Amino acid sequence: MNKTLLFMIGSTLLIGGVSVAAPTSTPSASPVIDVKLSVPEGSTLRDMVPRRILDISPETNMAVVAIGAPQDPSIPRAVVDVMVADLKTGKLSPISNVVGKGEQGRAVGVQLSHDRKRLLVNWIEREDAALYAIELPDGKPVKIAGGIVMALWAGDKIAVGRITPEGRLAKIIMADPATGKSNEVPVRGMLVAGLPDGTVLVGGNPKAPAAEVSIMEACGTGRLFHIGAHGKVLGDIAPVGILSSPLVVSDNGRFIAFQSKPVDASGGPGTKYGFAIMSVDGKSKQELTTRYFPIAVTNDGAAIVISNSPDASNMAPVSWVNKDGKTVKEVVKAVSATVIGRSLLYTTNNGNSAIKTASLPSQ
Repeated sequence: MNKTLLFMIGSTLLIGGVSVAAPTSTPSASPVIDVKLSVPEGSTLRDMVPRRILDISPETNMAVVAIGAPQDPSIPRAVVDVMVADLKTGKLSPISNVVGKGEQGRAVGVQLSHDRKRLLVNWIEREDAALYAIELPDGKPVKIAGGIVMALWAGDKIAVGRITPEGRLAKIIMADPATGKSNEVPVRGMLVAGLPDGTVLVGGNPKAPAAEVSIMEACGTGRLFHIGAHGKVLGDIAPVGILSSPLVVSDNGRFIAFQSKPVDASGGPGTKYGFAIMSVDGKSKQELTTRYFPIAVTNDGAAIVISNSPDASNMAPVSWVNKDGKTVKEVVKAVSATVIGRSLLYTTNNGNSAIKTASLPSQ
């Protein structure tokens, strides 16, 4: 299986909104958070580092945190523990408390909605797997789909991608998180990113979006294209082969950023990685030769990135890259980070694991 397939599945099925995945909010404010993370005294929870932010919901006083999560987004994240942290006390607790399921299960996919008021969880317990949507802070889980599926927030709906036993991609469905009811969209492809306006970025064949396609075809020779909520092709953006990390999407849905590579590169040793900022309409693109992982992209096309070279304490430089790609400013060193408004929210690992806040440069 090539590296492209691994990260594309990881970006949709597994983890979103961290140092290496797409933020899912349309923020109305720039929160300031400063809290130490810890497990309650006497708890049997695993107290491991590093602790990486997966997503933050100031509206519901909650952060989703991965314990022991690797820096590299190509490493499958089902091996880590996912917990939630109280933003006032910093206390960590099992995500099963939010999902309403037994502690024997595991979350292999966690993603907040664009308004940060609902949580999407891919949950596995024993031999069963299902996708649930939960209204925060204490709503009941609504089953969206059974089995392991790819899923993304697209506006206030959930886009779900399914794979047949033969390894081919079924038609995408759009589901209502409040009821679980869904309708099929006449597009087959690999889900790559959901946009705040309810549209979706897909890997596949934009010239014949409803035609049968395998996972390998979609991820290997496919194109990244833009579809509306009802399946209409809105634009053909780029070859899927240039993507080497999950996409991040600006809050206005106009820009994407990702770690890049030559379109025909396998992703193995010797591959020359870079970093790209691109408009969703495909009309503008800036490329850097430095290997960064994207955290966020702003509404004007600037990007916030983290270096892929952490130090011994898993801290790495987090930098701001202006929209023409010519200016790079280091903001902080962190284990991971996410962005809400003009706030850069990040986790530290120097003495005490904590969530802290820095401001983004204005230019």
